[in-house]
Amino acid sequence: MEATYLEKEAKMSKYVNLKLILDSESVNIFIETGEEPIHVVYWHLDEWIEDAESSVPAAINAVHLYHTNPDELIEIISGVGTPDYKELLVTNEEVEKFILDWGQSHASICDHLDYEYDGSDDLLMDDYFWLPTQEVWCNKSASGFEGKDQIISDYLRSEL
Repeated sequence: MEATYLEKEAKMSKYVNLKLILDSESVNIFIETGEEPIHVVYWHLDEWIEDAESSVPAAINAVHLYHTNPDELIEIISGVGTPDYKELLVTNEEVEKFILDWGQSHASICDHLDYEYDGSDDLLMDDYFWLPTQEVWCNKSASGFEGKDQIISDYLRSEL
C-alpha cells in the first residue's frame, strides 16, 4: 500500500508545515500557514557573497537542524521581536487528530445538513473542504475550533 501524502511528509520532518527550499540562489526555511508563508530563516546568494564567513555556516547549520532537530532550530531563531513559531508548527499527530475530530464522510455530512447526496459538493464547498486521501469533508473554520485547529485547517486546504 502506498503511503499517503501526510505519511510521506511526516517521514521528512517532525512538523508537516515546516518547509525547506534550496535552490541555486537561496536557502529558505518557512512555515506554511495556508496564506502567506512565515519565513523562519532566509539567505540569498548576495548575502553569501557579502559575508561568507558568517552566512554560509549559518545557512548550513540551519539546514542541518531542519533535518536533525527542528525544535533546536526554532529555539535558536526565536527571540525578541519574532513571532512564536512554536505555536504555528503542526505535527502529523495533530493533523490526524484534527481529521478524526472534524472529518465527516460525505453521507454523514449530507445527512447532518439535510442535503441530497448527489450534487451537494457545491453547497458543501462553501464551508468545508474535501480530503480525498481520507475521503472526508472538514470545516474551513468553526466556532468550536480550539488551539491549532484553524492553522491545521488552513494548512490542509493549502496542500490540496
